Amino acid sequence: MIGSKLGNPAFAPATIRVLPAAADGSIRMEVSHAGGVHRFTFQKAAPHVLALWTRPDGSSLKLRKSLRLDYWNHHSPGDEKLLE
Repeated sequence: MIGSKLGNPAFAPATIRVLPAAADGSIRMEVSHAGGVHRFTFQKAAPHVLALWTRPDGSSLKLRKSLRLDYWNHHSPGDEKLLE
């Protein structure tokens, strides 16, 4: 079962630090809290899409593909091919 009710989230102190830009110009940040350090890398060009998220447990999420579509013009049968 999947639900959207989190309950009462507990807020905890955290520190946000902007790191020097990477060699490719991407924007890097760290968020440190009691559970560890999360590292985020955003693309240099606007809208600064999240490209990589490394979590304290060593796992990471990397963006494979990003689409910017004028979705209001793509509502006909067959337009789903744009999402492949």
